[in-house]
This record gives sequence, C-alpha cells and structure tokens, in this order.
Amino acid sequence: MFSSSQHVPVARELMSKKTRTLSPTLSVTEGLTQLITQQHSGMPVVDSAGSYIGVFSEKCCLRALRDTATMQRWANVSIRDSGAMATKLFCLTPDEDAIQAIGGLIKHKVSGAPVTDKDHTFRGMFSEKTSMRVLIGAAYDSLPSATVAAFMDTDRSRLIDEQTPLAAIARTFTDTPFRRLPVIRDNKVVGLVNRGNLLKTRVELPNATVADFVDRAARTVSPEDDMLTIAEVFQTTPYRRLPVLDGGQLVGIVSRRDILNCAYHLMDPPAESHSNFLYISAVDEQGSKRVG
Repeated sequence: MFSSSQHVPVARELMSKKTRTLSPTLSVTEGLTQLITQQHSGMPVVDSAGSYIGVFSEKCCLRALRDTATMQRWANVSIRDSGAMATKLFCLTPDEDAIQAIGGLIKHKVSGAPVTDKDHTFRGMFSEKTSMRVLIGAAYDSLPSATVAAFMDTDRSRLIDEQTPLAAIARTFTDTPFRRLPVIRDNKVVGLVNRGNLLKTRVELPNATVADFVDRAARTVSPEDDMLTIAEVFQTTPYRRLPVLDGGQLVGIVSRRDILNCAYHLMDPPAESHSNFLYISAVDEQGSKRVG
C-alpha cells in the first residue's frame, strides 16, 4: 500500500505533453478517422488560436449517428453478424487479488475485463474506472489487499445477447456510461463489443463538423492536481483521458492508464499468478468453447 513518505505525483509529472488535437472545423467523419488512427477514445479540440474548446470522442460520434442511414441499417444487423464482436477476451475471476488484476489490465493493454467463474459464467466487470476505488481505498484508508469481487461492477443492464441489433447497442452506448458490453449466452460470456469496435464498422456520419458535437463540458484538471485528486475525477466521471489546462491553454493529457501505471508501482503489488487468467478464443455454432 502507499507509504506516508512517498511523494504523490501531480498531473504535470504524469501527463503526456505530446498531445494530438482536433480542429473544430474538421468533419465528423474526419474526426472519427483520427480517433481510429490514433487509437484514442477521445481527443481534445483546440481552435486556431490554441484555446481549448472541449473533447471529441467515440460517444460524440455515436450521438452524431442517431438519425442517419447507418442507424436505420443497424436496426436489422445483429452483433453476431456484424463482425464487431470480439471473441478473444482477457477475463478475471472473482477471487483474483484486486491489485494483481490492475496489473493484468496494464499488462494486456485493456481498459476493462469481464469477471467470470471458471466455466465462463458472468459475474461482473472490472475496469480502469473501478480500479480507481482500489487506488483511493489504498491511499486514504490503508486497506489491505482485497479481491476483484469486492470492487467489480455487477450491473447486469449492460449484458446483451448475440441477436441484439447494432442500433440498440449504439443507443445503449449513447445513453449510458458503458464503454463495453459483454455478449452472453446462457449466462456465459461468449464475446464483447466496445464503442471503438462498433464505430469501425461501415458508418455513414452526417455532414457536420466536430464543433457541432464536441463535448464542451468535458472535465479537465490543472497541472498541480495530484494523482489522488485525478483518480477521484476518473472514479466519478465516464472520462478515460483528462485535458490538463493552464490558463485556458492545453498543456497535456493525463489518462486513467497513466494513473494506474504510477499507482500500481507505488502499491508494492503481489507476484502475478497466471492461474486465474482466462482467454475465450472462440465459440462455435454449437456453443462449445476452445480455451487457449
């Protein structure tokens, strides 16, 4: 856990200074292309004078799709037939050590993972956002190491099945803070769809600009906000990356991953056990599973 003698880093020390931005005059289609190319879920928008405006994200793109031909077409396309469902997944078990689980997210470069029993039965989700509770508890309350079960999100309203239409999935992503939806068959996880994968399918965005859909209320932090203050923002908001502003000017970006990387190494994590990691490599037509 954290030691009282340890220095708590601030945003200035954690942030990335080489920050790619979008112009508000870009088309929504060009904005989405940049998100996909840069592999970001959201990017800051800055005007020609260098002033920060807001954040353009995957969720902004989904809002732009509401009344388009794509949404009408998606009403008849199931997640199973779309190619947007991932079937090779990194999963955790409920009895996994929570700090060790954070290490798993970092190692496998995923922002969240389903929590399943050994037979793939869905138990919940463990993500970078829920990891912030582990971090804050360790720092403020000196909590001993706990299991994933104590922190996982068990909200079952995020569950979908293989026949769920893409339009319904898009509405869920637009209307909720969920970034990923487990695909369930007989209460067992058989796949996962996230916002990014959905938007990589063929979409027809409206003739509009980034300025029309930018999130102008997106949370920001200052260069001197410390790691725990930033962790609390990440815990209570849906954002994965926070612009760092100094006098209204963008000076960097700090992400959940930046916070978790730093905190993980400060918390003296236990040795990793490989026995609790599960990969669902494929699900055939009869529902049998090949695990590798």
